[in-house]
Order: sequence, then C-alpha cells, then structure tokens
Amino acid sequence: MMQALEQLDYHPVESLYQDWGIFQHVGPNRSGKSLGMALEAWKAFRRDVDIYCNCSVNPFTQQVEHIINFPHYDYEPGSLMQMGLKGVFIITDQAEQFMDATAPTKAVRQMGYFAYQAKKRSIAWHYDTVRAKNIYNRVRLNPDWIIYSKRFPHNWRQPLKAVRLELTTDERGDGNVQSRIRWIFNPERFFPLYNDVAMVRSED
Repeated sequence: MMQALEQLDYHPVESLYQDWGIFQHVGPNRSGKSLGMALEAWKAFRRDVDIYCNCSVNPFTQQVEHIINFPHYDYEPGSLMQMGLKGVFIITDQAEQFMDATAPTKAVRQMGYFAYQAKKRSIAWHYDTVRAKNIYNRVRLNPDWIIYSKRFPHNWRQPLKAVRLELTTDERGDGNVQSRIRWIFNPERFFPLYNDVAMVRSED
C-alpha cells in the first residue's frame, strides 16, 4: 500500500491552511470531509510529522478499521488531554460522537480543555462533523479555520467528480474574517489515502 501511495501524482507537502491550529471540517454526509482531512494528513506525513487518527476496533472481528491508509498512531479521543502530544497532526473523524454538545460529560469537557492547549503545543487538529452545532461549544467556537465541503455532483449516489472547499479564517488575528475557495478536482486520485467506509465507534 505505501509503495502505491508514494507513486501518487501529487507532490505538494505544504498545508492548504497552516501547519498547526484547530480545523473544523463541516458538510453533509459523503461531501468529502474525510478526503480533505486525509489529504492534509498525507502532506504532514510527507513532512515527517507524526499522524494520529481515531480508528476504531470492530467488535465482531476485533480488527482495527483504519480510517487512513498510511502510517499513523491510533488513539481514543477521550485520552488526548492525557497523552502530552506536541508537534503532531491529529484527525478526529465523526467528532460529534466524542464532543457531543448535548452531553457535556467529563470526557467531553476534557476535549474542550485539549482544544485550549492544542495550539500552544504546535498541534494541527482536524475534526469533522455534519452539523457544527453538534460539537461541544468550547471546541466549536475555537477553530482557526472552518472548512465547508460541498460535493459535485450533489447526489451522493453518483461518482464524486470534485469537492469545493469554502474556507473561513481569522488567521491574521485582527478580528476580520477572511474567506477563500479551493477545489479538489479528480478526487479519485486520493481515494487510496483513506477508507471512506470505516465505521467510527464512540467509547461509551
């Protein structure tokens, strides 16, 4: 698999956003959110950054269902605060399962505390959700970038042709929000990077 990935006709290693910060990926199901996170993780991996991803164990097979298909460390989101990570790239797929705005349990609050620590530890934390308001407010209201994914064609039963990324950020830190549009064309080039049918299971 790694040999095949190294032959991807895609050479940039610099992030579309910035090398660290908190990145909220939002969009309907099957809109390319995981694709966008996997692509940024792949760039970071090629910069020799350690990658962490919340891959789950299938309770029937006892096998890990990996979300991304290149070297990474599996983790449980509720343990992020205790892991002492620094200078790494983290994916939290299906984040509403672990940062549920309707259930601010101790584990959920720990995710909020981690969000306050992530930037000063030079971490790039990418999480996704179908609906931003499902995310615990201490995390939801603290991203550096919000990335809204829109698929083309709109019908998710049809083959994916392109993903439109609507980016908003206050990267200058002056209170003025900047926005821009980016596209992922021929997204099938990047399908080997991730497993779009991996099921994410919450810890409880």
